[in-house]
Amino acid sequence: MMATLRSGSKVAIAASSFSIYAFQELKEQLEDISELRFIFTSPSFITEKADKQKREFYIPRLNRERNLYGSEFEIKLRNELSLKAVAKECAEWIRKKACFKSNRTNAGMPAFATVDDTTYMPLNGFTTVELGCERGDNLATAITKMETPFTQQYLRIFNQIWNDGGQLQVVTEQVLDNITNAYRENSPEFIYFVTLYNIFNEFLEDISEDVLPNEATGFKSSVIWNKLYNFQKDAALAIINKLENYNGCILADSVGLGKTFTALSVIQYYGNRNKSVLILCPKKLHDNWVTYRSNYKNNPLVADRMRRLCRGKSEPISELCRKFNAETRDGQRMGTYSRLLGDAISSLIATKETTDLFSFLEGDSGSLFGNEVKGLDDFELICFLVIR
Repeated sequence: MMATLRSGSKVAIAASSFSIYAFQELKEQLEDISELRFIFTSPSFITEKADKQKREFYIPRLNRERNLYGSEFEIKLRNELSLKAVAKECAEWIRKKACFKSNRTNAGMPAFATVDDTTYMPLNGFTTVELGCERGDNLATAITKMETPFTQQYLRIFNQIWNDGGQLQVVTEQVLDNITNAYRENSPEFIYFVTLYNIFNEFLEDISEDVLPNEATGFKSSVIWNKLYNFQKDAALAIINKLENYNGCILADSVGLGKTFTALSVIQYYGNRNKSVLILCPKKLHDNWVTYRSNYKNNPLVADRMRRLCRGKSEPISELCRKFNAETRDGQRMGTYSRLLGDAISSLIATKETTDLFSFLEGDSGSLFGNEVKGLDDFELICFLVIR
């Protein structure tokens, strides 16, 4: 091809990929040609996004697009650290001489190259392997050179496909954007976010409201949730997401990072949704889990359990009320409970005064303690739990 290219040549190539290192090998000859028309024989750089069900076909497309910066067999060239210079020269040349289109369908087409009255085929990719400058993974590479009249037949096929707007999409700008990214100066922050995107983009696409934790269940107001550190909360949300997506998840934190409390928060979430939870644990941890799941005095999460037991109940349980009345002689021995009620009211008033003081200092209120405490609207429901 180096000997065939001359000043004013018209080049038409249909191949699966384009490498800037192939351009580098033929740079002197390509500088003087009249035009290059290039068709990607399989979908590349097109705007349509692959469906989730077709992602296995999306991966080869990504590999074809990455070949812009050199194929897997051009590692030696990439290691020369000349990518920026080569990419910049190639981008400037494309703006002047080239037009790229991509096959937007899954229909196959022949791969070949025509230079004026000469045809080279098959040409799987426009890379240094096909040019004979680098070794590929084949034992031998045979490319046939044909002259007129065979060239006219291939050129007729190329022109027919090139002019079919329904089958092809112009992707010159997309190719240029990808090549210019190779030599553009980027801030470290941008590179960091691009790295995160490429790691997590498919994960973020899969997130929907159907698999996100439902905050309406009130699990974020639970005692266990507010005992978690931020990293544990992130873990709990991720576990719920994976359980909804994949019906399973393994939490493999190191010792001492609070796996038990993270698991308890997940259990709390599903408990609030009236789901049944089965806990399988080693025998020596049995007592710990029984404590967290029972009405024991040393259970720091007993309030969550009470909330869950009372969920959906609008009437007191008569049997429990009778037992309580019997112990207090129908309210005649309420000394302990009266003191608890007084402490609760004092705590509410103190909290109200503290809130007013901060509001006054921050300029949110015109006068100190301007709002009176009155009526039940200023109080949360006071509930006594008698635990045996």
